[in-house]
Amino acid sequence: MRRIIGVFFVLGWISLLPGAAGSFAQEEDGKAHVHFFVVPAKSPDGSSTQAAVAKMKEYLLNLAGGYTDLGKSEGGWVDSQGMVFRRKNIAFVVSAPRDISVELKQYISENFGEISPYLLVWEAQEGGRGQAEAS
Repeated sequence: MRRIIGVFFVLGWISLLPGAAGSFAQEEDGKAHVHFFVVPAKSPDGSSTQAAVAKMKEYLLNLAGGYTDLGKSEGGWVDSQGMVFRRKNIAFVVSAPRDISVELKQYISENFGEISPYLLVWEAQEGGRGQAEAS
């Protein structure tokens, strides 16, 4: 139940951000697929994933036209034997005119070693966005 409440809290918070998913790519009817996912802040060997995250941001620009780096997060889960796991992550939101979850899962698996990446997808209607200068 806490996980569900946490997800709705994050989704509500994201909806308040101007330009929440970079370019908020949308279909002609104004709909977009919004993808929320996390990647590990550290590799299994304890080293930083900073270089892999920078590379992924370039990938997201090419794949979806933008991204929002929500920053550090922490998650936990229970496996099938009841063992509790916790991990520090980096959370992202990306919108695209189509569901790109297959590509995202494959990229995260290959570049971060995730067996089962945590990714949520929902359809959204654009409600407006802020303007930003190009960098």
